[in-house]
Amino acid sequence: MLKNLFLALAALLLCAPAANAAPLYSVTALPPNTIAYGINNAGQVTGAVASGDESQAFRWAAGVLTPLGTLGGPSTGLAISSNGVVAGYSITDGEPQAFLHDGIGLVPLGTLGGAGSTAHGVNA
Repeated sequence: MLKNLFLALAALLLCAPAANAAPLYSVTALPPNTIAYGINNAGQVTGAVASGDESQAFRWAAGVLTPLGTLGGPSTGLAISSNGVVAGYSITDGEPQAFLHDGIGLVPLGTLGGAGSTAHGVNA
């Protein structure tokens, strides 16, 4: 009886899924003319998309690419937080200017006294 119980328990353990199984990933192609620079855990992506003669920062989520605008010249998204806030830069008067996109529009972050600035990271 003990032997049968042991065999049944062994069979159950062999059939049980691994508790520490590796996560599954999939690869999704972004739309043409895009360059990705940042991705968050929700699979949202930011980067730059060619728009006419200039590039523009974008947020890509659930298969939808949303252009984020500029501060006067080309813009690029470099990082995206877990809640979808994008950080990057836009060229203004020949200099890069850091921005955050808060879901409504680009918010300039200033230069801290220098000629230009870029934002390379953002958290929740």
